[in-house]
Amino acid sequence: SFWNKNCHNSECEFHLLCLKHFVVKYSLPKLNVVDRHVLYPVIKDLELCDQFDEENIDVIISDFTHLTDFVFKTQHTNMDDMKPVETITLLDIIIVLSKSEGKRSILQKNKSLMINTLYLLRMIHELGKLGKEENLKPISKLSELANLKDNQQLEDDPIFGLKVKLIQLIVNLVWEQTENQNLVGEHSGFQLLLDCSQVDARNPFITQWVVMSVKALCQGNPENQAILAGLRREGVADSALWKELGIQLDPNDDKIKVASSK
Repeated sequence: SFWNKNCHNSECEFHLLCLKHFVVKYSLPKLNVVDRHVLYPVIKDLELCDQFDEENIDVIISDFTHLTDFVFKTQHTNMDDMKPVETITLLDIIIVLSKSEGKRSILQKNKSLMINTLYLLRMIHELGKLGKEENLKPISKLSELANLKDNQQLEDDPIFGLKVKLIQLIVNLVWEQTENQNLVGEHSGFQLLLDCSQVDARNPFITQWVVMSVKALCQGNPENQAILAGLRREGVADSALWKELGIQLDPNDDKIKVASSK
């Protein structure tokens, strides 16, 4: 982290220790929302997520869903509605939490987190496709990447890798969790994820994460497997992606076989 890399003298180490003590001692629910958002980058940089109990995790979820509720506006949304730095900082923290089995179960219980994550991905993806936000447009050609790097450093963009992060969180939220698997299936999540599978320099390894998400959604879930079978018959996505997904469709009974996630 920034703090661990740049604190090399005793005075700085003392300040670092004080910061850690403050974050751990004073639980997030006792702080107002402004102070929490000041602390979140520190929590992220100091990797303090493992210190949090369910009460603190619920506050983090609440702050994230509050920031992302704008995706449900009736009017057309755009990046001006989003606070990228605050939102992505919280997203990074939640992703770290979701990698812990015990903490993941707390996150999975919150359906607003599941829905907001899915719809934020949908909004980001649609804005990129429409070309209305230059830094969201997929970069799938080397020539496009070369031209862009003449003008700016791609990875310095605060929303670099945002779609991949959202898909990664979706994978963790639906992992062995039938209700969340069904929520994604019911909200046309398969169509969205498959449409995100295009190689994109702004989102490294996005195709691989789409593969993982589809497998996680279908694991032990016949309803979602049936949805995927229908999309396969309709020709959604190209044959190369279906092959990478490990999906086979039996022409005799329309049953689908999905390779298990590992």
